Amino acid sequence: VKSLKAAGFVLRDEVDGEACEVSADRRLLGPGIEGRLAGAPSAVLRREDACVTANGAGEVRVWRPGGGSTRLAEGVRAIAPATVGLWYADGEGLHEVTLAGEVRRELPLRDRVTTLVPRGEEALLLGTEGGDVVLLELPAGEERARMSIRRGARVRSLRPGPADTVMVGLDSGLVRVVHLEAQAEIGTHHLHGSVRELALEGDVLVARSTLGDEWRVELDYLVEPYCALMRRAWESEPLTLAEDETVVA
Repeated sequence: VKSLKAAGFVLRDEVDGEACEVSADRRLLGPGIEGRLAGAPSAVLRREDACVTANGAGEVRVWRPGGGSTRLAEGVRAIAPATVGLWYADGEGLHEVTLAGEVRRELPLRDRVTTLVPRGEEALLLGTEGGDVVLLELPAGEERARMSIRRGARVRSLRPGPADTVMVGLDSGLVRVVHLEAQAEIGTHHLHGSVRELALEGDVLVARSTLGDEWRVELDYLVEPYCALMRRAWESEPLTLAEDETVVA
């Protein structure tokens, strides 16, 4: 998923240079695809040759080139790309389906899910209504880690980062970068305005708000080789020997 680029579009998903975009007035554009959503847009995915949309009423539709759409599911709270087709969460659990509606896998859920993001092909990240972020291990859906970001605060969006980090955005504008397995917080910031977008640009996690505020978190040190990291540390804080041969900064 890339940053929103086209003026007037509020949702955008791009795969291999082809994008599906939804505007604030619910207009959908994709490769050979045009349509209009029946309700306020909440998500869009580019999958295979189609665009998949979800609206605020929980309806998920598949739009293909040539016009028209088919309803895939109702009562949906969150959607995310799967290896084949997509995942969606509803009141009954977590479902992996093809774009034709064939059910490939179903997993139980104990939380009310608000956002859903894959982490590679072997795990899913879930944001909850109660302010938790959960890491589910596939294929069985076992809970590997859980971390409370802010109790009772709805998780709005998630973005996986380098070295198994996760950027978490809340409705309030609060953004945190955490490591779930280590139960560690790396950074926190409060944006002016609601969280509009979380993005990964190289090794930098970026949060942007509806009012144009931005927070950037550089995490290259988490993936940099040890020797290179130590060289950079010595260059930034040069050390010298004192007369008694002790090392001083």
